[in-house]
Amino acid sequence: MRVRCLGYVSLAFEVWVAGTDDGVQERRLQRLLNTARTTYELSGQASLYVPLTNMPTSVPSYLAMDQSSPWHTSALQATALSTLTLPSRLRPDAEGQRTTLQDLEASINLAGNRKIAALGLSLANNATLQDALSAQASTQQGRDTRMTNGWHEHEDTQHDHDAEENKVDISLFPSHPTSIARNARRRPHIFSALQSLSGSWYQPSALRDLNALAADRFSSASTVRYQSTALFPLLDSFPGIYDNLAQRGNKKQVAVKAQLSTSTAVAERIRSVLEVVRRAVGVEEREALVDGLEGVCAEYEEGWEGEGGSSGEDDL
Repeated sequence: MRVRCLGYVSLAFEVWVAGTDDGVQERRLQRLLNTARTTYELSGQASLYVPLTNMPTSVPSYLAMDQSSPWHTSALQATALSTLTLPSRLRPDAEGQRTTLQDLEASINLAGNRKIAALGLSLANNATLQDALSAQASTQQGRDTRMTNGWHEHEDTQHDHDAEENKVDISLFPSHPTSIARNARRRPHIFSALQSLSGSWYQPSALRDLNALAADRFSSASTVRYQSTALFPLLDSFPGIYDNLAQRGNKKQVAVKAQLSTSTAVAERIRSVLEVVRRAVGVEEREALVDGLEGVCAEYEEGWEGEGGSSGEDDL
């Protein structure tokens, strides 16, 4: 377990051991109990807790990645974390896209008590993104993009658009550790999200419109976005997991979308761990641990569970 203090924000990262399961039930149980204790302690002490997995549940075909290799998995995590914190490292004149780590944290922890967040990312060749933006601009020339997409006219269309834009190719949030995880197949509802974009993912005008919607308290949009033209550099020592996407020239680079979000998936994961805690932890520790984790779960369910199941839920 490592706690890193970056500026105003304390980011705690839970790194799960990569490799095949050794089949020893006692060791798997001990890992789950350690996860429960870590979550309980850090949710009260860290200003932001981002659990990371070494084994994403799905890996897109454009990655040349060996999930049993710590070199490969740590490179993927480093890409996500470096891109996520990029806005805090930009120059002050970076077209309004520079911000502090404190502001990044505040943008996803709107309620003040949702300190556990899920990290995910997508990658692309930047030339491909630029071609897509050029084609989009040609088809929308002479039209009001906002009215075309219906963001201001129709709440349902706006909600669907935000859900589509919040999709990422790779989730680094640990999967449910037991088969008894409740609602594991439900699409999580996203309360708030932060996207840090490296490359040409949006036209500047579209980015301004999206952030204006996120700032509107009457809008259902909940994602704040920061975009920089600086691509993620691939050094010679970096593994070749992005070679299918790398933009070549004087140096290899790749465009990255890193997303941090708070959603109902956090509560679902904690409840799946709680099922093990109730059976395996001694009486003296169990009451405080269970009550504490139940309190954490409540922060990710309040105001949502009673809204009618999975209808209208967003993708993580």
